[in-house]
Amino acid sequence: MRPSKNAFSLIELLAVVAIMLILAGLGIPIMVHQYARAKRAQAVAQITAMENALENFKNDMGYYPVTLTEGEYFGDTVTDKSKRKQIIEALSGFDKNKNKLSVYWNDDDWNGPYYEFKTKNLDSSGQLLDPWKQPYLFDSTSTGRILENTGFIDILSKGPDKDWDSSNNNSSKNDDNICNWLGDFAKD
Repeated sequence: MRPSKNAFSLIELLAVVAIMLILAGLGIPIMVHQYARAKRAQAVAQITAMENALENFKNDMGYYPVTLTEGEYFGDTVTDKSKRKQIIEALSGFDKNKNKLSVYWNDDDWNGPYYEFKTKNLDSSGQLLDPWKQPYLFDSTSTGRILENTGFIDILSKGPDKDWDSSNNNSSKNDDNICNWLGDFAKD
């Protein structure tokens, strides 16, 4: 008669490990896809909220916080960053350190804050970052590049590849960009 054993055999352990690897192999791609969709949804929500906040600011004040030229929209100079930071400050009424900006709080027409930014979503220069840690791009000029979103401010996230081809809207570099102009939010 054989003595009873209370342990698993090597074959049983290998079978369990194989089953776990198969399940992980099926589950991980689904989780990665859902994570990517969640980031995209976050960017869409932020852009929509900023779009509404900018419109509310304009309704109260009579103008958008800044007018950006084509170079500022795509550029990364100190002036470009400064103007993008002005948009964030005008909508929130605070600087990046959460100090109240009297220029807005003391203005009777300003009924903000229109949008409250989390400090973790701003970089060291006060730029609002998308879920991929790139600054959102804005354009409100009617000269130079044709606005995609006529009568409003274009807002763009470069998306997961962090790339943008400003010369060709049909470029493959723009396939994952998230924009507030017509049709873009329908992508999955």
